[in-house]
Amino acid sequence: MQSPHVSVQVDLERIRRNTAAVATRVGVPILATIKSDAYGLGAQAVARAIKDLVEGWCLFTIEEAIAIQLWRETGKPALAVGPPSQSIRDPRAYIDQHIRPRVSTAEAAAALRDARPVLSVDTGMQRFACPPEQIDAVLAAGGGAIDEAFTHATRIEHVRLLKQLVGGKVKRIHAAATAMMDDPEARLDAVRPGLALYTGAVRVSTRLVEGHSSRGPIGYTGWTSATGHHGVILAGYADGVQPGPVLINGRQQHITEVGMQSAYVTIDPADKPGDEVVLLGESLSESDLASAQQTTPQEALRRMATMGARNPRECRIKERGGIDGRRVEEFAARQQVWRDGDEVVELRSIESVVGPLRLLGVQGPVRAVGGRTERRGPFVTFGFAVAAALVLVEALVGAGDGDVSLGPDADHPPSADAHAARGEDHQDQASGEYGSGARHRPDIGVST
Repeated sequence: MQSPHVSVQVDLERIRRNTAAVATRVGVPILATIKSDAYGLGAQAVARAIKDLVEGWCLFTIEEAIAIQLWRETGKPALAVGPPSQSIRDPRAYIDQHIRPRVSTAEAAAALRDARPVLSVDTGMQRFACPPEQIDAVLAAGGGAIDEAFTHATRIEHVRLLKQLVGGKVKRIHAAATAMMDDPEARLDAVRPGLALYTGAVRVSTRLVEGHSSRGPIGYTGWTSATGHHGVILAGYADGVQPGPVLINGRQQHITEVGMQSAYVTIDPADKPGDEVVLLGESLSESDLASAQQTTPQEALRRMATMGARNPRECRIKERGGIDGRRVEEFAARQQVWRDGDEVVELRSIESVVGPLRLLGVQGPVRAVGGRTERRGPFVTFGFAVAAALVLVEALVGAGDGDVSLGPDADHPPSADAHAARGEDHQDQASGEYGSGARHRPDIGVST
């Protein structure tokens, strides 16, 4: 249940920075885990924001990918790590969605052979995985189509056992999610981070609706406030609220007693109705909540992220239109980008400045807000005018291949389309499959 009194802000730029940092650290391909709607942060928006930084995706079911049209949105393949769907049994459905199903039995391997299934190996988790003694039978049933295997590793012993059991039998193996990926021995041929991508990217808050000077025992349980004051928020256990730390006016307070749709919090005498109560974010992390609530950071994040309606903070993207449109935008974006507080103030279209460029298809930047894009109004910058002039001159003289010499650009990693236009192999674009044999590490960059 989502509370109308709770605000959930998702920082897509922070997710990009986290993803780029992981890529730099691990040096192997990333299969970004976006199952359960990207831990509640919004899988479609997250996938759009980081698609150029990852090799592919991990979800739990094929239905999750279909729901957000993952392949159409990103052009990157996926691995469904949960049991094969009971409602979608035709391997052609997986092929159409560019999803490889996880298998752990000979029966499933034979049935899904055409979809190039991936073997899940039990190294200690004891769920959704093939026992060691059945590995050869499952590989045989796959008829040579199974060229990849993975396990859910929580200790380095699990990683070593996976290598021992299937090393040399398949082309690629992976074991590490967030908890294990900082151990170089665990990285193998790919990593599957989830929490590491989302840490610090969510801010959840509500407002005080009442503040009181406490008089004796309070609430159902008769608790007492150490500050002598208490407040009330309009979110309760029906919304996922649990006792634990919060921030009010920069000071740590505590949710002490939780009702169905409201909860008590400790407050200071200066705290008033209408003041913001931060449930997650700023100096209050997922790990802080997990420790206080005796759960995992993943569970705390998923619960908090779904407590209210999401409000994704915009993540800048570029629209490639016609002749060298992307290069014009990238050059100008490096000349002048402002920040107003936490909001990015975008550069606008140059169409009103250089009219002839309309005929060449040059488009101005757009911004992505949640699941939609919108064009911004005209605004002139010196950088845009210079870049536009360069492109116009190149178009008129037909020089070279139209590349504007922009130098290294960490803010705008080349897309799959850009690689393809230069004749480069970018993650096996022809087949749309990950794990073609060679390790792939994308050019990474972060808009800051």
